[in-house]
Amino acid sequence: MAKSTTSHTEKKAKTRAKKMTQADKKTAAMEAKIKALEDQVAEALKERDAAREKNVRLLAEFDNFKRRTAKDRLQLIKYSCEDIATALLPVLDDLDRTISSTPRAKAGKNPLLEGVVMVRDKFDKLLRENGIRPFTSVGEKFNTDLHEALMSRETEDMEEDRVLEEFEKGYKYHDRVIRHAKVIVSKAKKAVAK
Repeated sequence: MAKSTTSHTEKKAKTRAKKMTQADKKTAAMEAKIKALEDQVAEALKERDAAREKNVRLLAEFDNFKRRTAKDRLQLIKYSCEDIATALLPVLDDLDRTISSTPRAKAGKNPLLEGVVMVRDKFDKLLRENGIRPFTSVGEKFNTDLHEALMSRETEDMEEDRVLEEFEKGYKYHDRVIRHAKVIVSKAKKAVAK
């Protein structure tokens, strides 16, 4: 009977070992599936995070684009008359030359000249109402952002690099220079060698 118990115990052990081997195989297969699913989940999370990051960047770029286009539109509206104003400034200069070429004594008795002065004043008012203004140059320090030097003249009366005379007025449209003033600039008088 000892043999039969042993053999029965061996059979049970073998069956148990077989069942354990099958269970181990199933467990290993399940663990492999779990690992594969965990890897898929981790990859999906990485892709989701990358997509979120991309969306955040795209939203930021779009906001910047909207701000830039809004700013560009405002600038376009603000400076919309620049071309026509620049084209009309020579006409204003011609009116000024007409007025200044007529002697003052005759100016009060000349209805044509009075009409030209009125037109010039209306024209100047219209430009000012639209943000176009002349800027003063005579006596100011020469500035390449505002002035265009046509020549220089030696002088003892004024320090160097000052505007002595203005040939043509400079104009600003809001904060932008639309025409540089054409000027004569002072330079130091050279000492005469004895």
